[in-house]
Amino acid sequence: MVSSETKGGQAMRSRADVAHYFRTEVGIESEALDWGDIDALLSKGHEVGNHTTRHIDLAPLGREQLVDEVGRASDAFERSYGTRPRHFAWPYGRFRHLNSLAPRIVRDFGHLSCASAERGSHVAISSPANLCLRRDHIDLDWPLRHTMWLISRSASRPVLGNWPTELTEAPFDRA
Repeated sequence: MVSSETKGGQAMRSRADVAHYFRTEVGIESEALDWGDIDALLSKGHEVGNHTTRHIDLAPLGREQLVDEVGRASDAFERSYGTRPRHFAWPYGRFRHLNSLAPRIVRDFGHLSCASAERGSHVAISSPANLCLRRDHIDLDWPLRHTMWLISRSASRPVLGNWPTELTEAPFDRA
């Protein structure tokens, strides 16, 4: 079982909370979720989303390669669970690891959100289609005061726009 589930998932489930995990189709190193991990996570009420086929930088890819990376992972999930994953997180999570085609393709595959590794919190979103999510990494081994400081700092500096200027062509901005 993936270590984050054993630590974070169990702690969250003890408070009736759930976590969101992202899986690549082709496993990466020892931390990748396998289908058994996904079965266990789903049975505990957690959600599993798409994280591409091979966990590669999406920025240099063209349309056909992006469709393959996002689509094959969604297709594999659907074959196993009868439904497509609702959420997506791109590999490495920084805006520099994404190009302006990628968000359109993610949306075309029916994902409801696109999670980044960009720190921050959000204010009200003008359109439900504007689905780039910023998030803060929290480690359960950190002292509580450190975690609380990070969350309060993020909350005190909300992000007014979800996508950087170079990605504003993304179709998430349309209703």
